[in-house]
Amino acid sequence: TEHSLGEAESIAYYCRSHGIALLPIDSEEYPSALRNIGTPPVLLTAKGNLNLLRQPLSLTIVGTRRPSPYTERVTQYLVRELSRRDFVIVSGFAKGVDGIAHTAALENGGSTIAVLGCGINVNYPREHQALREQMLSGGNGLLVSEFLPGTQPFPANFPRRNRILSGLCEATAVMEAAERSGQDVFIEITGGYI
Repeated sequence: TEHSLGEAESIAYYCRSHGIALLPIDSEEYPSALRNIGTPPVLLTAKGNLNLLRQPLSLTIVGTRRPSPYTERVTQYLVRELSRRDFVIVSGFAKGVDGIAHTAALENGGSTIAVLGCGINVNYPREHQALREQMLSGGNGLLVSEFLPGTQPFPANFPRRNRILSGLCEATAVMEAAERSGQDVFIEITGGYI
């Protein structure tokens, strides 16, 4: 999408006045791992603890929006153990596994990054409003998006978001996925499978 200089200045002003950081691809704060993916975002917006982007240990955890009770327990256990070992938990802020992972990280004194499929100021999903506030108020959370403020959660945004989820971390744990999703359910940690 093309924007005029006036629109760019307006977006920059909005971000400054609402505590939203702009991270162009050539900035020091831009996650170096993302520069190595096939189509890195040219600009990221972020709100929260930017230091989380520089933590050496992180794991992306994703999965179904309707997890089984077993998957909920395993996700909570995995996140608790990783949080105790100073891993940053990265997920997509969706209902289900994503929300469980973010919540468990915070409940166990850990840190978490949410990669959004909408503008950083868009309250989506609405059920996560309290989680959003908890992430931003305690210093242990960060919201990240490649979409400009105000961008709504259109379905096409989520595959784009997923490349950032996988690009931020060296490993991804898919906790549960429908057969039609084509995802294998496995977790690789330190060379072993659980």
